Amino acid sequence: LFYVAATRAADVLYITGDHAESGDTWLAAAQVALGEAAGGVEIRSAIPVDLKAMADRVPPRSVQVPPEDEEEDFVAPLAARPPVIPLRSSTPVTSLRLEEPSRSDFHHGDGLGLVRGSLAHDAIEEWFKTGERPPLDELIGGGDSGLGEQAVRRVVAEVDGMLDIFDASPLADTLRHGDTRSWFELPFSWDWDGVPVHGNIDLAYETGGAWHVLDFKTDDLRGRSLAGASEAYLPQLALYSSALERAVGSSPVPGLLFLRTGEVYVPPSADLARALAVTRGRIDNGDLLDTPLSMFEGVQALDPDA
Repeated sequence: LFYVAATRAADVLYITGDHAESGDTWLAAAQVALGEAAGGVEIRSAIPVDLKAMADRVPPRSVQVPPEDEEEDFVAPLAARPPVIPLRSSTPVTSLRLEEPSRSDFHHGDGLGLVRGSLAHDAIEEWFKTGERPPLDELIGGGDSGLGEQAVRRVVAEVDGMLDIFDASPLADTLRHGDTRSWFELPFSWDWDGVPVHGNIDLAYETGGAWHVLDFKTDDLRGRSLAGASEAYLPQLALYSSALERAVGSSPVPGLLFLRTGEVYVPPSADLARALAVTRGRIDNGDLLDTPLSMFEGVQALDPDA
């Protein structure tokens, strides 16, 4: 919690605390963590409390209380404002889902979804940058990954199957074409009408004069249609597309690539516009103030073998 609070500072971090000789204080811990930080660390002596100055302060002016029949409830200006998304330097696009899906809808519930997705993303990126299919055992880190041996084997086998499917897809052929320019994990930041957003586009590529934006998904469809499985991700896909359009000057073709089947779903533009409108409404109404606890229900330990 202390780390998160301290790293929100944009320019200067001020910390007050007890510089006790024992060194067992938050202030001492912060000094050790900062070490030889760039820009240096300035330690200032504590300012003594001037009790006399406090005692000599001019008392506040008297407050005129109106008659009882004229009283009105006072609401502080900030409290009177409608709730909005917390002010941050930028909001990650992945936090702006259309709805919070139940983990049981398409996740395995084994706590390995992030590992599975990251491995698939990294493998495809390295493959099409170097021209060689990377060994997944090395890419996942093997015994250094923090996973149990059984979990590593399971994730590697699943992702290996996804790569086989991807290798045989028309998209892979397109990426190998000499006239195609591609960017994996393309970082971006964009001011979405007053809401700064940022993220990484899984794949942006240009071929035949047309731009494309793809978001990779390792979700298990479990009988759902591609449209149904894509619903929750439409806001982030629309923002990826809008940001890239602003950068390159032409509207890209947005799509979601489901790696388990090799299918690409291109949502109708009307659905993307609706997703953005709904998401913006949730922001303006304050519905995105906090991450629902339901997102963490059913999450197991990282090592399912334990």
